[in-house]
Amino acid sequence: MELDIIYSPIFWLVLNILVAFGILKLRKSLSTVSKGSVEEFAEGPFWRLERALSMEVTSERQREYLKNCINIFLQLLDERKLLDVKPYSTVREILQTINRREALELVELYEAARFGQKTLSEEELKVFRTNLRHLARMMIH
Repeated sequence: MELDIIYSPIFWLVLNILVAFGILKLRKSLSTVSKGSVEEFAEGPFWRLERALSMEVTSERQREYLKNCINIFLQLLDERKLLDVKPYSTVREILQTINRREALELVELYEAARFGQKTLSEEELKVFRTNLRHLARMMIH
């Protein structure tokens, strides 16, 4: 009697469905693990900064854009323990400790646009992006 189940097409159909379901679950779990590791790599502070800097920005949104880019840069410095970034430190104080021409230019552009109601030209915005990228790369390497 027990051997009759092996010859039953219903048994094999159910077994195949269960195996297929198991394979699909395994594939799904493996793909979510690999996606998670790629997202962790892509979401580091340097890559967040690169993504933020590559965004197009309108003149109305420049203040928020500059603030966001500077905040990501400060997170990069803080996470890597490259500078002693205190919660009460200003952007000027932090960038002056770097003591590079790029940092000083960056402070001037940032403060003029953020607090001085100035809209940066395309050339000034390009200088801001270039200097911030250069400082981030210099601080990491």
